[in-house]
Amino acid sequence: MKHFNMNDHTMPVGNMLTPISKVAKNKSIRTRIILHFVIITLVLGIFMGIYLNVVQSKTLHDELERSGVNLAMQLSESSINPMLTDNYVNLQWLVENVVATEKDVLYVFILDENRNVVAHTFQNGFPDQLQYMNIPSSEAGTLLLDTEHGLVTDASAHILGGRNGEVHVGMSHTRVNAAVLQSNVLLILFMLLLMAIGISGSYFSAGKIFSPIAALNMGVVEFGKGNLEQKVVITSEDEIGDLARSFNEMAGHIRSLIADKEQYLREILETRNYLDTIISGSRDGILVLDPRAAIEFCNEAFCVISGFEKYEVIGDSILNYIPAFQKHLNAAPSAQKANLFAEANIILKDGSVTPLFLSIQSIDHQGELKYVVIARDISEQKEFESLKNNIISNISHELRTPLNIMRGFMEVAITEDGKEKRNAFLARSIEAADRQNWMIQDLLEVASTLNGHDKIIFTKESINNVLCAALDALRSKIAFAGITVIRNIDHDHMVQADAEKLKYALMKILDNAIKFNIKNGTIEVGTHSYGDLIEVYIRDTGIGIDKKYMGRIFEKFYQVDSSSTRKYGGTGLGLSIARDIVLGHGGNIWLESEPGQGSTFHVTLKSYGRAHEKEVPALQPLLN
Repeated sequence: MKHFNMNDHTMPVGNMLTPISKVAKNKSIRTRIILHFVIITLVLGIFMGIYLNVVQSKTLHDELERSGVNLAMQLSESSINPMLTDNYVNLQWLVENVVATEKDVLYVFILDENRNVVAHTFQNGFPDQLQYMNIPSSEAGTLLLDTEHGLVTDASAHILGGRNGEVHVGMSHTRVNAAVLQSNVLLILFMLLLMAIGISGSYFSAGKIFSPIAALNMGVVEFGKGNLEQKVVITSEDEIGDLARSFNEMAGHIRSLIADKEQYLREILETRNYLDTIISGSRDGILVLDPRAAIEFCNEAFCVISGFEKYEVIGDSILNYIPAFQKHLNAAPSAQKANLFAEANIILKDGSVTPLFLSIQSIDHQGELKYVVIARDISEQKEFESLKNNIISNISHELRTPLNIMRGFMEVAITEDGKEKRNAFLARSIEAADRQNWMIQDLLEVASTLNGHDKIIFTKESINNVLCAALDALRSKIAFAGITVIRNIDHDHMVQADAEKLKYALMKILDNAIKFNIKNGTIEVGTHSYGDLIEVYIRDTGIGIDKKYMGRIFEKFYQVDSSSTRKYGGTGLGLSIARDIVLGHGGNIWLESEPGQGSTFHVTLKSYGRAHEKEVPALQPLLN
């Protein structure tokens, strides 16, 4: 068993007495008397305390260890029959009874012959590290453990010589340590009382002649501790009295100097805290550079923008982060009087770059040139400008294209004498008009949503009917694209929805599946029920989308890249409209996709109630 060294932190008596003896040589008789009494009391008290502590601690810990071994032996005998009969309920009752009846027992557990735990008293599950610890080599064994509950002696005993397992009893040292601590407290109190009596006697026995010296010494000590209001009160007119009055005058002068200095430092600190609060609250990065463009200061906002920590930035050159800084600084009329605004890219910690708007101002600080740089992250502004230009370009292109198509087919139809060809040209013109009307409807839908005028009128609707209506509305577009639609529809379910808006949302998802599908591809649509939820999924065999773009495809006007906008067309509103409608129904929408592996859109809605169950053949081709 591992024991404690109770004297690990005890100072050797010789080492303790040596400095005290040296101090006593130069002290007064009264001080010597007090010091010698203190030395004798401390020496006797230390030796007595060490002895009593060691004896008591060893006795109590040995008693606790024996108690644990006895409990383990008794429990091993009581566990023989339950172990032989596999009566684990009785084993559990035995271990819980031991914990309930023995105040020092922290835990009990029993292992079978394969070291599997068959009973234990741990409330939060059995700790696996105890399973292979303290294996008794003989009839019984103990091991001292340092746990979150303090020191614990784990006592173990074999059951039938180890053939039927073993018993472990954890004996907590809490009560023993408390008893030792209580004894130490009583001993310390006794020593303090003894020292108080001795010091009082030696104090009065030394006589009043040394009182002024002691008072002066105490005043010096208190003043050295920081008690600046301390004064020495000595009324004698001798040299000691003169010394006391000189001390009080010196203390008063020092107090005055310290008070003035504290007031000055307080004002500086308040000003600095005020400026730090302003700088820390700024969303713009603030830098202070020396004449060599080395960074002397940066605020938290610059660290947020760049991704670097302060310790990485301070002392480094600004050119390592903003390479174009030197060019902008040289462009100033005079480097000594820089006051300019510029845009430049900053290299972030991950290696990427982002645009900044810089304000560079030179200042003279204590005769030395400094540069104050304010850096504002304008990446969102740049992205917004790019998005705005892209949106205007896309919408202009998308609205102009159907007009050109309509005009072209109408011009041809006017000059065409054949009725069938003329009707075909007019039909193509109508399709182009419908396309433009759909885009205008998208814009109106978005505007209505943003203005808060969009209202959803809920009625009890068949989800299968809504889905089929969306497919029928796109039937000609599906046929023109040569896409096969497979319907995998579950039993019909009723949902509380606005049929027209929900149909419009599903049409937007289907249109996306048609647009980005491969030639002669497939679209599978289906419904499932999960408890109170009805799921509609639309799976295509199209080009798919990379995961890094999936988080933004439901944003308004978002296109993965401009090339796809020109190739596939569209305004980037369809999926955002579908998302708003689905969320307005209290549902959810998400996407699963892999590049080149197609995409699957999932829409979930709350069920209104099951409709008449009608079997629908699975994987039934809807369009061929």
